[in-house]
Amino acid sequence: MNTTLLRKELKLYTILISNYLVFGVTLGIVLFLFFNSFYAVNSATLDGLFGLFPWLFALVVPAFAMGSIAAERKTSTLDLLFAHPVSEWTIIVWKVVAQTIVMGVFAGVTIIIPFVFSNAGTFDWGVIYAAYGATFLLILFFVSINTLLSSLTTNQFAAFLMSFVANLLLILMGTAAVDNLLPSIVIPFAIELSPVEHFVRLSSGNIRFADILYFIFIAAGSVSFAVFSLSRLRGRRVQGSLLSEWTVRVIGMLFIIGAIFSHLIPGALDVTGAQVFTLSNGAVTIIGNIDQDVKLKLYTTRKLPPAFKPRLDDIQRVLSGIARTSDKVTFESLYPKDNQEMIQELSKKGIVSRQFTVVSQTELSAQEGFLGLEIVTDSDSRVIPYIEQTSDFEFQVMSLIHELTNSKDVNVDYVTEGDQSAAELLGVLLPSQYVVTEHGVNETDLTGDIIIFHDIKTELTQEYIGFVSSLVSQGSSLLVFDNGVNIDLQTGQATAKESLPINSLLINWDISLNTTLMSDSYNNSLVQFNSGYGTVVLPYPLWPVGMVSQDVPLFTGIETIELPWISPVTIGENAKRFETLVKTSPSSGELNVPFSLSPNEVPSVDSRSSKPVVVLKSRGTSEGGVVVIGSATVLSETFAARNQNNALFLGNVIEIMSQDRSLAEIRSKNRIPPSLTFESANQKQNYRYGIMIGVPGIIIVVGSLVWYRRRQIAKRIYLG
Repeated sequence: MNTTLLRKELKLYTILISNYLVFGVTLGIVLFLFFNSFYAVNSATLDGLFGLFPWLFALVVPAFAMGSIAAERKTSTLDLLFAHPVSEWTIIVWKVVAQTIVMGVFAGVTIIIPFVFSNAGTFDWGVIYAAYGATFLLILFFVSINTLLSSLTTNQFAAFLMSFVANLLLILMGTAAVDNLLPSIVIPFAIELSPVEHFVRLSSGNIRFADILYFIFIAAGSVSFAVFSLSRLRGRRVQGSLLSEWTVRVIGMLFIIGAIFSHLIPGALDVTGAQVFTLSNGAVTIIGNIDQDVKLKLYTTRKLPPAFKPRLDDIQRVLSGIARTSDKVTFESLYPKDNQEMIQELSKKGIVSRQFTVVSQTELSAQEGFLGLEIVTDSDSRVIPYIEQTSDFEFQVMSLIHELTNSKDVNVDYVTEGDQSAAELLGVLLPSQYVVTEHGVNETDLTGDIIIFHDIKTELTQEYIGFVSSLVSQGSSLLVFDNGVNIDLQTGQATAKESLPINSLLINWDISLNTTLMSDSYNNSLVQFNSGYGTVVLPYPLWPVGMVSQDVPLFTGIETIELPWISPVTIGENAKRFETLVKTSPSSGELNVPFSLSPNEVPSVDSRSSKPVVVLKSRGTSEGGVVVIGSATVLSETFAARNQNNALFLGNVIEIMSQDRSLAEIRSKNRIPPSLTFESANQKQNYRYGIMIGVPGIIIVVGSLVWYRRRQIAKRIYLG
């Protein structure tokens, strides 16, 4: 009887062509909205799709669940079902299971997106599988609640309205709108009751057992109340159970209470490819080398606005993880709001009360609060006055701990003749133990652990070349940022250089910069330009997207970066142990100067092929490493500030040349998803419209075939 009920419910949803039409049209609208943001972001992530799911299923599930009980009550088919030896539990459970399966298949067909786009970018499949699992739990959440509401009435439209309003309110309770809906005293409980935060955490790859149990508890509680509702219709003890109606009601209430307090349940699993929610090996190494006590003091406010709660959760997760790793580290949360003495002491350290904006329907107000961190050792301390964001919070904290507990400095010699010095930028990108000193060309007073050459114009003397080469052979690392052509932004022209001095140094390793510039019409960056109509953003072929090698551990996951005005690098036959760190896409090509830098006047390339533009020779046992980058613009604030991957790549390129790579390992974990790269514009549009039209079309075609088959069966004449 159990499987019969399941087959009956599944057949009910799969034989109607109207269901296929609704699924197809709805999916088409969702895919249209998704692709608008997907191509704008141009990253290998489905966050935009999963961000639509709570709102989508809040509307779609009531449309399908409204008749699950209400229609059967109205048509009296429920009475017929009651006449059979089947329990209320069986009826409700199989109805919920059937609807969840159907809705799960509806959501699951979108998994074709990462499969189709897998050759254009690398997706984090751990996150994707977690997000689809979270979607299944979200569907179960809505289906169980809406089935309960359907059991309370015989009117399907009334069931739809009640379900939709309930779903909408539950979602709004997980947003900033909760401030407008409820008194402040119940807001924390309302947030825990909303599925939004639980779904977001699970879909990001942070599998907290508390979040999974939340969805299970809500579903179990709703099913229990639905069973109670059916038992009242039946007018007797719950069929097939020794439980009374009131016992079932109590069980349902306990499940709901358990869901509200599910956040107290410990345990989590990090399924992200980069282990974003787990302390990196570099952090564990730094903590393991601590030989003194370190105290982490988080100063916060007990009742932060709901919008700040995810940030606080991330902060507490990182700090508690650091403290669990070593007995030398302790972590505590302090609340200075009502402690004037503590507030005065914190103000001397730079940690002051901040204003958190609170928006309501009637006013715009500011709530005072703290969100700062102090790191204390026996001899010194460091503070983060206000934690703005958490994407690189682990790196920030570990940099300060490393600075407090590690007395060794890394000396960086910076040699440049560029129009703009990057010494200040280096100070921002690198931890404070990196000491940057500027030097002139051909000055033989270099003593640094890392030597950086940036945009060199003066010919290098043989004595100087020999001096630098000997430093590298003795353990200093060499980084070169230079172009093979002149980039004149005043005239808007790319012209040939009279000479390329840096090649006289690089020839010692059989490496050289080409006197050309790379261009890519298909895989490039969006750049702002001034025009007669104001500022416009255009795709710029001379800023191609580069593909980062995943064979170098510290760059694993940083799959693409922007390459502003970059020249290819030639690796000679005698270049020992050199490897390509970054190369252009196969749709790129070389341009010979002179030509205009204007985006509308960039000439087309004669031939297309991938070229190395950043090459790396890793550190040896006693000799230093060498990195050559065919662009002086890469070492600039313009490049580093454009996106997180650029700054991350630049910082790691410098830090990989130092002896201590622990901080670079931590930094590598904090990154944005890789960019999408396409072989042509046609491929990009073919993928988009193929999925937007093809997937909904297939669903409608399948529905039409089911409808046609049923009509053929209906026309059969059976002879007695």
